[in-house]
Amino acid sequence: MRHKVSQWLQHSDYRTLLKNYSSLSLVQLSNYILPLLTLPYLARVLGTEHFGLIIMAQATMIYLTLLTDYGFNLSATKEIANHQQDKHAVGHIFSTIMSIKCGLLTIGAIILTILIHTIPLFAIHQKLFILSYLIVIGNSFLPTFLFQGLEKMSFIAGFNFIAKLGFTGLIFIIIQSQSDYYLVHTLWGISYILVDIGSIYIIINKLNIPILLPTWHKIKQYLHLSFEYFLSRIAIAIYLNANVILVGLILSPTSAGHYGGAEKLLFALTTFYAPLIETIYPYISRTKNKPFIKKIVLITSAVNTLGCAIAFFMAPIIVPIILGKAFIPSIPLFQWMLVVALLHLPTSMIGYPVLGALGYEKTANRSVIFGALVHIILLATCYPYLSQPLHFIWIMIVSQSIIFAIRTLKLMRITQLWV
Repeated sequence: MRHKVSQWLQHSDYRTLLKNYSSLSLVQLSNYILPLLTLPYLARVLGTEHFGLIIMAQATMIYLTLLTDYGFNLSATKEIANHQQDKHAVGHIFSTIMSIKCGLLTIGAIILTILIHTIPLFAIHQKLFILSYLIVIGNSFLPTFLFQGLEKMSFIAGFNFIAKLGFTGLIFIIIQSQSDYYLVHTLWGISYILVDIGSIYIIINKLNIPILLPTWHKIKQYLHLSFEYFLSRIAIAIYLNANVILVGLILSPTSAGHYGGAEKLLFALTTFYAPLIETIYPYISRTKNKPFIKKIVLITSAVNTLGCAIAFFMAPIIVPIILGKAFIPSIPLFQWMLVVALLHLPTSMIGYPVLGALGYEKTANRSVIFGALVHIILLATCYPYLSQPLHFIWIMIVSQSIIFAIRTLKLMRITQLWV
């Protein structure tokens, strides 16, 4: 075993994979795990209702962030990975994408304004939703796609971690009562913006990537190229993030708090394998290493299954410890969400690190679009019967299962071609 690891590390591509996986893990730690450290504190200080409002605002910002991202974290990452050695081409891609993001950010602000003026709950808590938009601004100008495509995530990982660690500490200092709930996303939005400033400095002064004037032709080209990626990202968000908003609007913010607490614990599990997915995507796009793909899908699925089984039996213990006794109703919700986690890893792994990188983007994109349509139809059909948060999870399991089945069948056909 030790000899095999030594041989693996002698390969320059695999050393790069390990380095970028470590860097992406640090970024994910900064973006997801550090906020989870504040989860027990915020759950107790804010209470289930205000905590639910925080989660609803966060889910809303995820949609607006997906709008400004427009699938570029997939399409632009692949483009840059294919032009790593040509700084002029990389500069064109980067400049064009960032220009498009500025326009989409304006559209996102208009959409948020409309939501605040049409949804009573959003209007009552408009300060929370307006300040939460700082997260969208920060995410929009964070050029993760560039560093991922260049396979140089180590350039921003450390700086990102330090910035997020500092603002994690400020949560404990500034958030002291339920009335401070609107400041939570303000702090995180500012931390993202600080990382943006550092990232742009690195791009210009360390990587020497030129900032070029984008042409209208290039803008249209990348909008067209990323459209299906964008639809697939929105589709994924429909079955992963829309539920908490609907729970809050249809049932109550308190129910959204119980649902959101379980969802945060679910994201804590899925966060651990997200860096691996993001690391191997540009690598597979560049190398098409099919034997590596087979091994990584099988190994990660086995580890994920074991982790979900352990979490299921530990749920009655860990949920009250992390979230507090007020979140005991979150226990069965979290246990049912583990079915989603069980499906989500192999589904995600087969999607873009494999199908997307090997040229089967249409299957990867359209599978989630179809799953999202099923999710919407089930929500509309079952609307009169949606009386508890658990019902929303059952619908999510159905839509996730459909996506998993479509992608798995496609992978099995491709595997036959590999023999």
